[in-house]
Amino acid sequence: MNSEGGKPGNVLTVNGNDTGNNGLITFNATLGGDNSPTDKMNVKGDTQGSTRVRVDNIGGVGAHTVNGIELIEVGGNSAGNFALTTGTVEAGAYVYTLAKGKGNDEKNWYLTSKWDGVTPPDTPDPINNPPVVDPEGPSVYRPEAGSYISNIAAANSLFSHRLHDRLGEPQYADSLHSQGAASSMWMRHVGGHERFRTGDGQLNTQANRYVLHLGGDLAQWSSNAQDRWHLGIMAGYANQHSNTQSNRVGYKSDGRISGYSAGIYATWYQNDANKTGAYVDSWALYNWFDNSVSSDNRSADDYDSRGLTASVEGGYTFEAGIFSGSEGTLNTWYVQPQVQITWMGVKNSDHTRKDGTRIETEGDGNVQTRLGVKTYLNSHHQRDNGKQREFQPYIEANWINNSKVYAVKMNGQTVSRDGARNLGEVRTGVEAKVNNNLSLWGNVGVQLGDKGYSDTQGMLGVKYSW
Repeated sequence: MNSEGGKPGNVLTVNGNDTGNNGLITFNATLGGDNSPTDKMNVKGDTQGSTRVRVDNIGGVGAHTVNGIELIEVGGNSAGNFALTTGTVEAGAYVYTLAKGKGNDEKNWYLTSKWDGVTPPDTPDPINNPPVVDPEGPSVYRPEAGSYISNIAAANSLFSHRLHDRLGEPQYADSLHSQGAASSMWMRHVGGHERFRTGDGQLNTQANRYVLHLGGDLAQWSSNAQDRWHLGIMAGYANQHSNTQSNRVGYKSDGRISGYSAGIYATWYQNDANKTGAYVDSWALYNWFDNSVSSDNRSADDYDSRGLTASVEGGYTFEAGIFSGSEGTLNTWYVQPQVQITWMGVKNSDHTRKDGTRIETEGDGNVQTRLGVKTYLNSHHQRDNGKQREFQPYIEANWINNSKVYAVKMNGQTVSRDGARNLGEVRTGVEAKVNNNLSLWGNVGVQLGDKGYSDTQGMLGVKYSW
């Protein structure tokens, strides 16, 4: 049976009983709230057997339902089973399922975007705080929302970095300055894993990323025979794959982003002779990416993103003490407060999916502020005398604030990333000078926020000077 017609509003009336034999009924509906226009089936008698249901959305933008959109009305015994061929149907940010009504409407079948399941409390207590069912019920959001959010957040952060991410310990390779002008090239590899929630916690996203970033100095000079300036260029490639799983509906979404960046950096050191004093680092990058969002049995949505990111960072290094180790090492302890402001201006192209959903992402123009302190030991062993070999273990702690929340609008309904507005971060690593030409560095770090947000990262870098 097929309810024909371009506009919803047709009624299929069965004056007797309806026995399903895995047949198919197609309904046209403008998916929105409870009173949305729709085709209907009215069975005067009983229902039994199984029937497949297909719903074609005719211009609906999606909305929260309370009772649901009535599709099938049953006058007699409602023993038949009606099930969507795709399990769910989507409109805008919302996911609709087909289910029987409640109370006086328990014989009828409704499309509903409301979650009627049991949501446990934050700290389950079966005696004093048993699980309850919200009579209104939260909306059910599409997993694709998490993928769009993951992509826009990655586009703005994949190539974001700090001075010591890019150069390790600058003084190591810069030791060649005592022998005359030096040039250098550097490269770093980054791998990371992010977890966050969206849609009031019902969408759980995990993302894995890889970044290759490289560059080199174009010019170096001093303005007063004590300080030092660097000017360089850099470029990179990065990709990320995310997976969003809904704890409300039985399908997931995948997000993919890959792209490139190119830009410049400039750095000033107050004191070229030793490791203390102030520094200021700045960089600007143009970034361009290809994005894709796909989900089970749904066509992929491909789109691009473009934009600038830029940063200004400053710090001051204090020598906190010098002491000798038991194994013949000479250790110098340093403390370095840091502040960094990063502007993130990569924007996705607003577009309309093949299913008619208008996609607009939010969060571009975010200003990220980082306040932190790094403390490290510069160690030199007696057996390395004359070899210019040193190593420098360190640990740093940071507070990170984002001025905007990354989100997606699907037909005007906003779904946001939870828990990443304010983050705490701890990093630890080591920077090493192998010789006057070669230095290496690496670190691992973790960022934690609210509502289950976390990000872990590892990095390896190398720089060669001549």
